[in-house]
Amino acid sequence: MSVQYPLKGKVALVTGASSGIGHAIAKRFAQEGAKVILASRKAGVKPKFDRKLVVGFNNPTLHVPYHMNITVKEHWETILKHHPKIDILVNSAGIPQKQLLLRSGKFEIDELLSTNLLGTILGCKYIGKSMIARATAARSAAKAAATKHWESKLASSSLSSSSTQQVQEIDITTEQAEIPPDQQVSKEEEEAEEDDDMTPITLGPPELHPGSYRTGSQGVIINISSLLATKAIPGSAVYAATKAGVLGLTNTLAMEYGQSGVRVNAIVPGYVYTPMTQNMANYDKLVNAIPLQRFGTPDEVADAASFIAKNHYANNCILNLDGGLSA
Repeated sequence: MSVQYPLKGKVALVTGASSGIGHAIAKRFAQEGAKVILASRKAGVKPKFDRKLVVGFNNPTLHVPYHMNITVKEHWETILKHHPKIDILVNSAGIPQKQLLLRSGKFEIDELLSTNLLGTILGCKYIGKSMIARATAARSAAKAAATKHWESKLASSSLSSSSTQQVQEIDITTEQAEIPPDQQVSKEEEEAEEDDDMTPITLGPPELHPGSYRTGSQGVIINISSLLATKAIPGSAVYAATKAGVLGLTNTLAMEYGQSGVRVNAIVPGYVYTPMTQNMANYDKLVNAIPLQRFGTPDEVADAASFIAKNHYANNCILNLDGGLSA
């Protein structure tokens, strides 16, 4: 039985790919055949993957520092310069809040905002712009192909009709026309024929229909938010604000980008066992509060990302993965 690669031919850019959720998503996409570009805040950090599991995974880590506004812009442009066709963007980069807001300094607050929110906004802006440009080109190409197809069909039909049919002009008046009773058409039959004339014409192969570009996906953006965006936990005010911003960004861009065929979605993980959460002091208390009585795993979040990437009708899909903690 041959191995299937549902994302074969796709190019995915995953931020925050050095560990945790981003690492798992990058690995899953690569396993499913995508070419994966890794972006990490940590210079020189290259995620470790099992080469036997990851087919064709040969992309170097791209260091994208999120803490400087202009540098972020330059690096997004650098990524697009080397990889102009990005089909999937996963904004997974994020850092936790270390202390209460009253004890947080400006540097810590700025770093949280820049990493968790600004980086996501700019990624959606620059990569989204590239996706929309490709979507517009695809739409124009589809319309041009449809026009050419039907011009050819009409020309062929006209030529066929003129060569197979002979038209004879007959000068006849109403008084001269004598229609036998068995050939006369009732008023009801005339109206039925008129209705038949109004039946819409099927415009050939679906791939040539105007608007057929909408049936596929011209690009998908998957933003990683957090349960803390909607569930208050002391000590997470700034972090929660950044992740709530990610949800608002996703909602709005799903409308703005969706009309071009570019889909924007978000995954909202609860507590996931990652380097960010594994040393939490109140671990046991948190586990007991979760109906499933455990933290999630990065691979379970990767499952959700894979689903969203492949489902072409998923737009503004806000997918909670919290073991029931949000209930």
